[in-house]
Amino acid sequence: MRRSILSAGGLCALIGTFASGQTPAPQPVVTNGVLIPVAPQDKKADDAKKADPKAAEPKQGTPKLPDTVPPPVTFPTTNNAALPSSAVAAAGATAARTTQPNVFGDRFAGGGIRGTMPVPVDALGRPIGFRPTFILPNGRRLVLGTANQPPVDEAVFAQNPVAPVGTPVARVIAVRPPEGTYFAPEQADRVSRQPIAGYGAFKITENESPRPTTRAYFTYNYYDDLFSASAPNTPRVGLHQEIVGLEYANASRTLSIGARLPYYQLTSPGFYNETGLGAITIIAKGVVIEDEETGSLISAGMTVTAPTGRRPERSTVTGERVYATLLQPYVGFIVNRDDWFVQGFSSIIVPTDSSDVTFLSNDVQIGYLLYKNEGAFLTGFTPVAEAHLNTPLNHRGNRAEPVGFSDNLTLLGGFQMTFVDRATLGFVVGAPVNGPRPYSLQATCQFNLRF
Repeated sequence: MRRSILSAGGLCALIGTFASGQTPAPQPVVTNGVLIPVAPQDKKADDAKKADPKAAEPKQGTPKLPDTVPPPVTFPTTNNAALPSSAVAAAGATAARTTQPNVFGDRFAGGGIRGTMPVPVDALGRPIGFRPTFILPNGRRLVLGTANQPPVDEAVFAQNPVAPVGTPVARVIAVRPPEGTYFAPEQADRVSRQPIAGYGAFKITENESPRPTTRAYFTYNYYDDLFSASAPNTPRVGLHQEIVGLEYANASRTLSIGARLPYYQLTSPGFYNETGLGAITIIAKGVVIEDEETGSLISAGMTVTAPTGRRPERSTVTGERVYATLLQPYVGFIVNRDDWFVQGFSSIIVPTDSSDVTFLSNDVQIGYLLYKNEGAFLTGFTPVAEAHLNTPLNHRGNRAEPVGFSDNLTLLGGFQMTFVDRATLGFVVGAPVNGPRPYSLQATCQFNLRF
C-alpha cells in the first residue's frame, strides 16, 4: 500500500486556505521517502488562462522560463590527474612490460666431447700419411686397413698401402671406432670435439625474459664451423636448431611454468650428418621483488633438462658415455629507465654426472625502444646488444676428458620488432670473441606470441 506522509502544520494551513476561499498552495510530495518541492501557482495567471486560454499561452519561440532555476545536477568524475602518481606510472609500466623483448641466448650445447676423426684420403680411398688405430676391449691394438679389421661406422679402408705425405687429398672422411673400441690415446689430438648436441638449448637465457609470461614461442638458431678449432683437417660443419616452447603465467604475472623442446641437424656434406630431438627442458620462474612504477624486477627459478633425446654421447678416446640431467638454479633481473632497459640472467649449470662439466653462465642484454606507436600494427622497434660469458668450474680446457670446456665470451647484436603489443619478432648475429671458439658464427631468429 502506497502512503503519503503530511505534517500537522501543512494540514492546518490547508484548512485555513479553504476557510478563506483561496486556492490551496501546492504542498511538497513525499515519494519513496524523498521530499519533492512543488513550485507555487500564480492565481492571476490561472484566472487569465480561464478567460482567454490562447492569450495566456507563451508566444512561440519565447518559452516562459520558471521564476527560479534549480541548480544543475553534478556527478562525480574520475580525473587521472587526481590519481596517485604511482597508479599512472604503473599503467605505463604495464604497457612497457607487454612489449619487453626477450634475451636471445648463445649456446646450443654444453662442453665438447671427442667424436669423429677427420681422415684425408686420396682418390683411391687410401689414408694419407697415417692410419687410425683402435684399442679393442681386450686391450689389443688394431690398425685400420690391416687384416681382421673391425667394422667402421662411416669408412672402411681397403687393404692397401698408406698414401705418402703430399698426395693430393680427394676428400676427408669421418672415422668413428666401432662400439666397444676407442681411438689410441696418442691419436687423440686428431679427433674432433663435437658438442653434446642432444642437450639442445638448455640455458635459461635462450629466448627468455626474467618476467613470467604466458606465451608460445619458436626459435631458429644456426651455428657455423663447429669443429674446426678442435682437430686438423676438419671440414666445415654447421648446426641448425629449431626450438618450440610454451610458458604459462598466473594472472598477476609473478609465477610461471614452461617447457621447450629442440630439434637439431648437424650437417657437413660427405663428412658428418646427425639429426635428432634434443632433451626437453622444464623452467619454473617467480618474481622475488618488483618496482610497480618502472617494471624493474628481480626473479629466480630452476631449470631442469632431462636426457630425453637421442642415445648418450660416447667419448671415442676414453669410451665413457656422457648424458646427464642438468640442474640450473638462476636469478634474473630487469632494469627499466624510460625507453632504455637492461635485463639478463646469472645461473650455474650442474650435471648429475661428474663426467660432464659444471659451469657458470652470466648473460646480459641492453636495449633501447627506438620507435613506438601504440595502436598501430608495428608498435615498437628495439635495437639490442648482448654479451654472454660462460665459465667452467671443472673440466677446464680443450684437452680435458671426457668433456672439455673453455672460457667463452660471445657478443651479439640485432633488433626486436613488436606487433600490436602481443607478438615480437627478432633477429641477431654474433660470434665468440676468444678461443678456442666452439663455433665461428651465430645467427638467431625468434618469435613470441603473448596471451
